[in-house]
Amino acid sequence: CIAHKLSDHEGVQKPYKCPVCKTLWETKRVRKRHMEVHSSEKKSICNICGKTLKNKGTLQVHMKYNHSDEKPSPKNLKLQLLSCKECDYTTRHKISLKEHHMSAHSLEKPFACEVCDRKFVNARRKRKHMLTHATEKPFECTECDKKCVTEQLLAKHKLSHIPNEERPHACDQCEKRFNNEGQLKWHKNIHTGAMKVICDICGKVFLHAAALKRHTMMHTDERPLKCEICGKGFRNSGHLKLHIMYHKKIINARCPICGFGAPSKWIIDRHIKQVHTDETPFECDVCGNKYKTKYNLSKHKRGIRGSCKGFNASVSSLQEKRKSKA
Repeated sequence: CIAHKLSDHEGVQKPYKCPVCKTLWETKRVRKRHMEVHSSEKKSICNICGKTLKNKGTLQVHMKYNHSDEKPSPKNLKLQLLSCKECDYTTRHKISLKEHHMSAHSLEKPFACEVCDRKFVNARRKRKHMLTHATEKPFECTECDKKCVTEQLLAKHKLSHIPNEERPHACDQCEKRFNNEGQLKWHKNIHTGAMKVICDICGKVFLHAAALKRHTMMHTDERPLKCEICGKGFRNSGHLKLHIMYHKKIINARCPICGFGAPSKWIIDRHIKQVHTDETPFECDVCGNKYKTKYNLSKHKRGIRGSCKGFNASVSSLQEKRKSKA
């Protein structure tokens, strides 16, 4: 249908603005579907994992099958248990297995964000990601200065404030505890040795090849995509698109402190960290230099490779440590 073509594929205009978070959408129908994330009517939020359910009934079912030790009903047991061929993931639903395989084991992600070029396995995940580019975030956390686009994202964020000792899912091999079973299962990969994909450059360990490929791009200076206006090179099309928007003087967001304008909200966020704060939380594990953003730290590491005498020795030592832990 037309709505599918407009919402699931790229290169379309987005004239319909959400009145709450100011995100833009292709059709009225898609905007209406998006608006549901802002509505708290007949919605129930799980206080363990932050998931939003349609009503109290579906919340109870969700709690029973995701956060309790009760056995599945005979009806669910009739469904065949499906296993991933590449890891220990299991599910009783084909669509869940397919989505897991695409996100964890496949490099194919055909749905790209037009703002930052992050790629996703399906349109639903892309739509969810688009909320991160919203210019307005009306839901504010009472325990910190975090602001969220939707009530359910705020509920999910609030889980981070739960003390470790109060989290229901405990790791049996260390002292860490988690809010849901999925987080615990992912964490256990560290202890079981499932994380075996290792970066040859820095020794960092990953669970699957797709994550390693994304990480490896941080080590290369190759910029194959060129701007036709000035010739500047970029690693991905999203950054090239943002650069071209600068040439066209397109301003979608402004710094609330100095008025600096940029095509995207995340550029403003980075600008605030770089220009208006003194915090330097990102430390180089080779030389100890500290930086305001991850981007600046990555840029520094690419620069010292080959120029710093102790770099290669430090990286080799780091690789051995990480490989021994894996």
